[in-house]
Amino acid sequence: MNRDGSMSVIRTPDSYDCFVEGCEANDILFLDMGDAFLKEYEASYEVPYGFSNTSPGTGHLNRTGHRLVAEELYKMIGEV
Repeated sequence: MNRDGSMSVIRTPDSYDCFVEGCEANDILFLDMGDAFLKEYEASYEVPYGFSNTSPGTGHLNRTGHRLVAEELYKMIGEV
């Protein structure tokens, strides 16, 4: 979450690329949820993580986040 109420996906090249390469080197499927989370926020203004008793956009996945992960996993499994 940005101060202006928008949401952005931050992919730090060093750590992101290293993580992706590590997954590929070990035959681990990597599911990047950043774009799906951002798309949902832009469509419904629902943040995929955090709860009403925490700061917006922080903490663990909430109901929206779990739904989005399930939808993306379903797509990924169908492609494997």
